[in-house]
Formats: sequence, C-alpha cells, structure tokens
Amino acid sequence: MTQPLQRFMQPVQEGISLIKKGEYEKGLEAMAPFIGMMEQANHLPIQIFYYYAVAQFKTGQIEPFMSSYEKIKQQTAANEAEEKMKTDLDKWFEALLQGLNDV
Repeated sequence: MTQPLQRFMQPVQEGISLIKKGEYEKGLEAMAPFIGMMEQANHLPIQIFYYYAVAQFKTGQIEPFMSSYEKIKQQTAANEAEEKMKTDLDKWFEALLQGLNDV
C-alpha cells in the first residue's frame, strides 16, 4: 500500500479494531467519514462495510444497519472470508426480522 493510502486507511483500520474489541460507538465514529466517501465513490469493500454494519446492529441503529446490509448484499464476494461475512450478516438480518415480528 502506498503511504497516502495507508494514511487514509488508518482510521478505518482503527475503527475495525475498536469494533472487534466491542467498542462499537468509537468504531463507528472513526469509520463514518470514510464510509461516506466510499459510498459516494461507489466503492463498497465487504470487509470494511461488514464491521461497520455489525457496529450499527450492536448499537441499535436498525435502519442504518439495514441500509448497510443491502449494500453488502449487492456486492460480489471476492473470497470465502467475504462470503462468510455476507452469510453472517444474513443471520443478523434474520434475527432482526424475527425480533421485529415478535414485538
């Protein structure tokens, strides 16, 4: 990775690290500006948007989670890891729908 790209991606990597530690709000905060730029550029890497969607779900941001989920579903997985991420989000989405139906 080039140095400018590394600098650009550092907050995203920090955000993912925070999300993995369970610090969902901080992770969302770190990643939010870059997620917006990636959406505008129509560049939606599954691995980045997966963690962002997980944090949205964990913080109760249901509509944003559903939007992120839909964007991820439209992407083609490049490898097994990305396919697993998409499958995992399917399960989260199904759990959300089940929870809404139970209300």
